[in-house]
Parts: sequence; C-alpha cells; structure tokens
Amino acid sequence: GWLVAVGAAIAVFALIGGFVWLVSGTESDIVEEPPVTTTAPVPTTVAPVPVPSMVESWQRVGDDVMEPVVGTFDMTVVGSRLFAVGFDPGEEDFRQNGVILASDDGVNWIRLAEDDPALTRGDVLMNAVTEGGPGIVAVGVGCEDDTEQCAWHATAWASVDGTSWTRTPEDANVFGGGANQTSLMVGVTDTSHGLIATGSVEYWTVDDERAPTLVTIHPAAWMSVDGITWDRVWEDTGFSVDPGEFSDTRVLMVSVAEGPDGQLVAVGTTLDEDGDSIATVWTSGDGRQWDRIELGSAVATVGTAMFDVALGGHGYVAVGTAAGTNAAIWQSPDGRTWIRAN
Repeated sequence: GWLVAVGAAIAVFALIGGFVWLVSGTESDIVEEPPVTTTAPVPTTVAPVPVPSMVESWQRVGDDVMEPVVGTFDMTVVGSRLFAVGFDPGEEDFRQNGVILASDDGVNWIRLAEDDPALTRGDVLMNAVTEGGPGIVAVGVGCEDDTEQCAWHATAWASVDGTSWTRTPEDANVFGGGANQTSLMVGVTDTSHGLIATGSVEYWTVDDERAPTLVTIHPAAWMSVDGITWDRVWEDTGFSVDPGEFSDTRVLMVSVAEGPDGQLVAVGTTLDEDGDSIATVWTSGDGRQWDRIELGSAVATVGTAMFDVALGGHGYVAVGTAAGTNAAIWQSPDGRTWIRAN
C-alpha cells in the first residue's frame, strides 16, 4: 500500500515600520513680536497603496508531459527551479517508474531522467523531495526485482540537478525488506542535524503456509548526511493490526519541521488503545531519539490524522483530517502543547 500525503502551505507576513524624527527649534530670550507662522493644508486624501492581485482561479498546466503520470506527490524549490516527484505505470501492469518533473516558472514543465535505470529498474514510487545532499534528495519505496514477486521497501534517490540519479542499494538492516518485513518513506526534510526521512516499518507474522496472521507497524525515521548513505535511527512502539485491515490503517511518521533553536517536531498517525487512528506528534533534539507527545483526547480525537507540519505563525502549525472527511488544523507555540484550531 502507499500513502498520498497532503501538504499545507503556511504564509508568513512581515510588518515594516518607519521612524519619524521630530526636530524642534530653539527659543529666543526676548521676543518682541510673535512670529507669524503658516501651516500647509493637510491633504484630505491619501494615495492608494497598490494591492497585489489575488489568485482567483487555477488552470492545469504541463499536460504534454503529465501523461501517463499517475500522481505527483511532492514538490520543492532548488535555486529558482521547481522539482516535483511521483510515478507512472511503467511498461508492465505490476511495476511502476519514478517521475521527475521540472519547471522554471510553474507553467511550463519538462520530464527529466525518464530512462534513468535508478527510476525504472524494478518498482519505484517517489513520495517526497527536498533540496539537500548533492542538490536534490527524494524518498519513497522501491525494489530492484523485475518480477511480480518484487517486495517494496524504503528507498532514497539523490541527484545534483535532476537529470541523473543515484539510488540507495537494497539493505534490509537499513531500509527494511527481506523476510517478513516491509517499509516505506513518505517524507524527507533537510535540517541542521542532517537529512531526515520519515515513514514506517512493518513486521509480518505468518503461519506454516506463509499466510500472514499479524502485522506490527512501527513509525520510523532515517538520517543521512549526503542523501546516499542512510541509517535507520529510530522506531517507535509498534501497533498490531489484523492483515485484513492493514491497507486501511495509518501508522507512520509523515512530516518534520525544525524550529529556530534546532528542535525538531514531527507529525503523523498512530492508534489508540481501541485500535482507532489518532493524530500524533513527536519531538527530538537531534533527529535520532524521538519522544511522543501526549495530545489528549480533546486535541487528537478518534479518526484524526496529521499530514504535514511547518514552522509559522506563532509556532508550529499542523494540518490533516478529522474523521477522514473534514480538514483539520492544529497549532502549537513550542511543539509540545497543542490546540485544535478548527
């Protein structure tokens, strides 16, 4: 299974003030006659301040390179260029290729590295992208087997400019995979501590006939200095799920934001004691050890999930869903104390 994470944009406004200096004259000791002063008339109208035009409508662009792309899941800016990632169906029904799209203006798009083996070998689905490493780093899931038995695991890609990519080699100790284990990365952030990728690792229990009987899902984090060599640095407590309910269950760390003091705040979803999904927050001082924050039932109600977090406004803002159908927003001044904003 795979997760399409919806991100939210946070606007930051700056107020610019000016100083008016008042200069007074000196008085004379002897004044024979008061000076006659005249005051210039005060204008009754003020020149209008130009207001930037608002975007009131949207148009779809890039149709010529979007087919047969199934989805683009994330986008970042490197220099002045936009890079978006996703996947297309590939040449076989059971496998997919990674997709890299680039634009200098957001209107005209080109597809890069379409035949790069790093994006076409085996199975590839790219979930997130950020500036970092040699230039650009993307994460998602993949496998290098060209057969239908290909088993997904967390995978990362790095590139200087998007035209050619280096793909992380298979390593079950780092990325999961192998016997009875799968994993996925759904987010990546470049921080002062290094690149941090987020997602989950799943451990499967099977019976004598190799039929799955139980899956335990752990939110997880990986770190890298260069986007090529990674370490799985942390896994949270696991949550057990019936295999039949696995595809409908969200248990993962999704997004990370860094505060001005280097504090890291991550959001995602776990399960409560009844097995229902609830929005979840973690904090960390270094990206390697994370503490889960107790939000309380009034903030993390049943059926909530956090999809993205950013630093803005008066602290941190997270966005997601409530009951799977309603948009939800949370706010925190410090990453530890949260309120539901809507």
